[in-house]
Amino acid sequence: MSDWNPAKTTCSLAPSAAGGYRVLWLGDPSVLPTPGWTVAPGLALATSQNGLPGGATAFTPPDSGATDALIQAVQAALRGQTVDLGSLLAPAGISTIVFTGIATEMGIESSAREAGNRGFFPVVVSDCVSSSSKDNHMRSLDNMRSLMPIVSAGDLLGLWK
Repeated sequence: MSDWNPAKTTCSLAPSAAGGYRVLWLGDPSVLPTPGWTVAPGLALATSQNGLPGGATAFTPPDSGATDALIQAVQAALRGQTVDLGSLLAPAGISTIVFTGIATEMGIESSAREAGNRGFFPVVVSDCVSSSSKDNHMRSLDNMRSLMPIVSAGDLLGLWK
C-alpha cells in the first residue's frame, strides 16, 4: 500500500527555495495561464518555471529552438510516433505537466496517468477540464485523486503566486 498523501503532494507544488522546476502546460489555448504555442487544433502548450508563468519566470521565449523541440515532441506523442516522450522533454528540464482541456475521462485521464508512469509530476486542474457527461467527469477526477494532485485553478494560483 502506498503512503501517497494528496494534501502533502499538493503542498509540494509550491516552489521551493532550494531549486527550480519546469512546468509544461498542455490544454485548450483558452484555459492556459499564458499565451502558448499551437500543437494541434484545440491543443496548445506553454512553459513556466517554478509555477505560474510570468514576465520574470517565463522559461522559453517565443522564438526559442527549445519551444520547437517541445512542440515536435508533443506532436510526435499525439501521433503515436514515440513512446519515450520523457526523454524528449527531459532536455528542456520539464518535470511537471499541468493538464487542462476537454474529455476528462478520455484524453485528460489517460494522458495524466501516462505522464505519471513516465516519471513526470502530473497535475490536473479540475475546473479547467470538462466532459459531455458530468458523471463521467466526476468519476474520472475521483479515479485520478489517488494517483496525482487534482486541484482547482484557484488553489493552484494560490500555491504559485
